[in-house]
Amino acid sequence: MIFTAIAFGQSRETTLSLEVRPQCGIVESSFTPEPGTAEGVIRIRYVARTGPQGGKFLISPGRASGVTLVRPSIAGPALAPAQLTLEGNGVAVLARIQPHSHTPKQGAAGEINLRWLSAPDISTTPQLRLVCP
Repeated sequence: MIFTAIAFGQSRETTLSLEVRPQCGIVESSFTPEPGTAEGVIRIRYVARTGPQGGKFLISPGRASGVTLVRPSIAGPALAPAQLTLEGNGVAVLARIQPHSHTPKQGAAGEINLRWLSAPDISTTPQLRLVCP
């Protein structure tokens, strides 16, 4: 975003420009596997200030094969589907953040529930990234 305004006390030909760049990050993150099940929960707190391209959460389930059901619940400006089905260990878009939006200064919370439908071994940790171009 670029804002242009006439500087106080200046002629109409003098302008002041302020550029606000996109900035995003996951401030806190934890993964908790549910003992004795093929399920786990990622809990996050994130901050975001997006530009014209918005932002997105990317997730990889951490498994080389099989199907993973993902149920995201993310507060703030993130828009996520009620459920997402992932196959293998590819990277998928979990949620999108609208252009020119932001979280409060303290950030916004989120919880992502994962359920692996094949073998109950969840020894690998899923990966979550937040990207704001």
